[in-house]
Amino acid sequence: MSSIIPVDDAIAAADGRTFPLFSKLPLELRLMIWKELIPSGRLITIYTDYSTSHKHLTGSAFQRARADPPKDETLKGLSQASHDSRMMIQTTHTLAFRNRLFTPIFFNFERDVLLFKDATAMARFAPLHDTRKLNRKEIENKVKAIILGWEPSARGILGALGLLRFQNLDTLIWENIPGLSTPLFVIARQRQVERLLEQRWKEIQINDKPRTKIENWSIDEAKKRLLLVG
Repeated sequence: MSSIIPVDDAIAAADGRTFPLFSKLPLELRLMIWKELIPSGRLITIYTDYSTSHKHLTGSAFQRARADPPKDETLKGLSQASHDSRMMIQTTHTLAFRNRLFTPIFFNFERDVLLFKDATAMARFAPLHDTRKLNRKEIENKVKAIILGWEPSARGILGALGLLRFQNLDTLIWENIPGLSTPLFVIARQRQVERLLEQRWKEIQINDKPRTKIENWSIDEAKKRLLLVG
């Protein structure tokens, strides 16, 4: 099940849907129950799609990426359950990343984490120089945590320069795959990118906010430390 939900479909499915006994509960209690069901933090995988079915796309459409929310996703069900449940979701989640993704997703900017499968996915989602008409504040001021998937190519790691666009990051994680060694030349390129990021973050530092933490964690470790579903 996925949280990638066409807005009109979700609203149409939810309107007028009730549960005979549940609907008799006080509104405050119903909202508390719905709130408990909303995931506190999710790992959203961003990837590029090179399948032949999309080779006809050109221009800004071809620059978009795809998203893969957790397989046990509950947001779609909650968005379609009732007006109350949908209202509760909208207190924590925003339908985000229009034109960056082929389909926008519900995203909690306080708790959800973006996992880019590789630097190419990062370059597609948030290139350093982007001419598309986008809501830039979503990534510049709101996204707080990113995991960049293991990248075997020193050249490919340059796609990570799109990270310079994320000015509100609290945590940046380079994916570490247990048992798999990252080539030294890739590590060297990572360090170059980190120095650029640290310089940029220092320039835009506001109210002495600590610089972004840079970690090397496996996906499982990131889920455990950040309490993520996915």
